[in-house]
Amino acid sequence: MGDTGLNLAGLGMMAAGGILAWTGVNDPTGGPMAVVRDLLKGKTPTPGTKTVTAPSVQSFGAAPTGAGGIPTGAADAAGAKGDVIDVARRYLGAPYRLGGTSTTGIDCSGLVLVAYRDGAGLLLPHKATAQAARGRLVARSEAHSGDLVAWGVPGNYPHIALVVDSETCIGAWTYGVPCKYDRIDQKAVPGFGFPDIIRVVG
Repeated sequence: MGDTGLNLAGLGMMAAGGILAWTGVNDPTGGPMAVVRDLLKGKTPTPGTKTVTAPSVQSFGAAPTGAGGIPTGAADAAGAKGDVIDVARRYLGAPYRLGGTSTTGIDCSGLVLVAYRDGAGLLLPHKATAQAARGRLVARSEAHSGDLVAWGVPGNYPHIALVVDSETCIGAWTYGVPCKYDRIDQKAVPGFGFPDIIRVVG
């Protein structure tokens, strides 16, 4: 008599697939499985943006703010970089939505995309790793308003935000956390350390 339902091995495979999907291992645009697929096709892999888990961000409070919700001591750089932050501030309080680029829902690389598009006239890709690839690493002590704050390693940055001042960044963090100010110096992505500072060069 043949099997007509799921057996124990089938259930185990389904559970394993669910775990892989949840961790992003088989993320079709940026997970390790996608990287292997791209390599087999002769492409240079560019890992995509991953979701940051809520506890890693929610454990940190918003930066101290003054009038208008602007962080105390925030000082924008002159020119385009200042305009980038002015645009990013319009999205404060917007809910997190993977792939979003509007005040009704936005993700981390979406915030960087709209901030640079509308504030500097520069169109960046909608992937954190690809955005970081458009710049160069600078020392943490040299961080300026409008620079990118990228968690991960070169070639794989799962999360990205924008420098506001020497201590503060603005970002779209994760589900249930609205776009907000937070600390630059934090380990916002499990498995990675403190972020890199990247200056967009066009």
